[in-house]
Amino acid sequence: MGFEITKLTPIDGFAAELSSSLVMLTASLLGMPLSSTHIIVGSITGVGTARGVQRVRWTTAHKVALAWFFTLPGAAIVSGLIFYLLSSTLG
Repeated sequence: MGFEITKLTPIDGFAAELSSSLVMLTASLLGMPLSSTHIIVGSITGVGTARGVQRVRWTTAHKVALAWFFTLPGAAIVSGLIFYLLSSTLG
C-alpha cells in the first residue's frame, strides 16, 4: 500500500507501523471502534507528508478516500438487500 501513496524506505515503514500501533492501542484502550486499514493509510500519508507534501501521490489518496466514502452506504445497501431477501424467503 505504501508505494502507491508515497515511496517508503525501511525507516519510513517503521515510523508508519509504530504510529499505527500506538493509535490502535490507544483507541482500543478507550473502547473506540477503528479500522486498521484507515489508520495505516493515514500513517503512510503522514510519513510522506513529513518528507514534503509534494512527495505524496494525492490522486491515490483521493481514490482511497472516495472508496472509504462509498463503503459505508454500499455495505448498508447490500446488507439491507440480503436481510430483505432472507426475511421474505425464510419468514
